[in-house]
Amino acid sequence: MKFLIKSIMAFVLLLALALPARAQVTPLTTGQFTTTNVLAGLSDNVTFIVATNSVRIDKGSGIGLIASVTPAAVTNVATLRFQVSHDGVVWQHATPHVLALNLTSVGTNYIFGTNLSPAQVENWQYIRLYSIVTANTNALTNAVYWSRRN
Repeated sequence: MKFLIKSIMAFVLLLALALPARAQVTPLTTGQFTTTNVLAGLSDNVTFIVATNSVRIDKGSGIGLIASVTPAAVTNVATLRFQVSHDGVVWQHATPHVLALNLTSVGTNYIFGTNLSPAQVENWQYIRLYSIVTANTNALTNAVYWSRRN
């Protein structure tokens, strides 16, 4: 009887070792910050306060930010500034998380992004796009997205 039990256990062990290991993939949730699609200023170096919808940040999870912008004229830099909050009501005054890109070609669709690690957003529950700064009065077409692991 002991031999039969040991044989079965050895078979189960060999079977477990022979099966390929599979890593569990955590699904992504993605979305878009709601902004005015086309921004145009009346003066240079204008800051557009867009204060978009907020996105929840799960504890221990970072968040990816990506922007697509198309300038109607050459501009020095387009800067997107993000705020964080502990409750979705009171927002950090400063905008520590920034996406910036030099836009040197008219009509070119520039796509740029960053990944905020869990350490960068630890102890915050929400993030939102707060402002877009551009150094030109001409239109800036934009779309800004986020993604996070569930």
